[in-house]
Amino acid sequence: MGRITLLATLFSLCTLSLMTVAAAAAQPAVQPNQAPKGMLKTLEEQIDPQITALLVIDMQNDYVADNGKLGKAGFDVKRIQAAVPAMNNLIMEARKAGVMVVWIRQTHTFKDSLPNYVASNVARVKDRPFAETDFLVQGGSWGAEYYEKMTKRLDGELEVIKHTYGAFTNTPLDTYLRARGIKTILSIGTVTNVCVQSTAMQGWFLGYYSIIPADAVSTNDLSLHQATLKNHSIFFGYTPKNDDIIAIWKKYAASR
Repeated sequence: MGRITLLATLFSLCTLSLMTVAAAAAQPAVQPNQAPKGMLKTLEEQIDPQITALLVIDMQNDYVADNGKLGKAGFDVKRIQAAVPAMNNLIMEARKAGVMVVWIRQTHTFKDSLPNYVASNVARVKDRPFAETDFLVQGGSWGAEYYEKMTKRLDGELEVIKHTYGAFTNTPLDTYLRARGIKTILSIGTVTNVCVQSTAMQGWFLGYYSIIPADAVSTNDLSLHQATLKNHSIFFGYTPKNDDIIAIWKKYAASR
């Protein structure tokens, strides 16, 4: 009985192998040096307003305001504040062009924060036990609210709450974007080298074209800001200026 079963198994495997070979032979030959069908190569193709979402990341008091936790700790939040007009301008132009605008806000409590994130914060407090009020953008606090000089979120614009650096981690962001047919994300906000970079890279790994508008992001460390933009432009996607993006959107508006 065992021998019969073995022979039957071998016969099935041989049949499956022959079917696989036949199916492969039936497929059209892949042409060398041929780009994938539907690939969007140029910046103009990638930021078509109908397939683009603008992600506004972490523009909150603790990160941006003078009396937020970063400002009180001595970080140069003025550099971040200086980029706010460019961010607001791009948001307004996105609305005019019909680009989907999504607001990303980070909040933290012990209950909703990942253990590795909590550990990285605990290490900052040396002289006493880490308390929940020590979190940047603590959930429910003034520090977690949007910076007052940012343009206000409109009622119809989505808000995604995250509890770590990247906006795709344990959030419905990917579901929202795919439901709208989005193929490209423009990540703006702060800080360039942490939450903006994390979100932009996560989106790229999920298959989105990932763009960081160079003058609509900022951090308190110029060298890290520049290094992040350079790295992104080499390995992940375009890093254009606002004017380049807006000019393309206006061309789309004129042609439709």
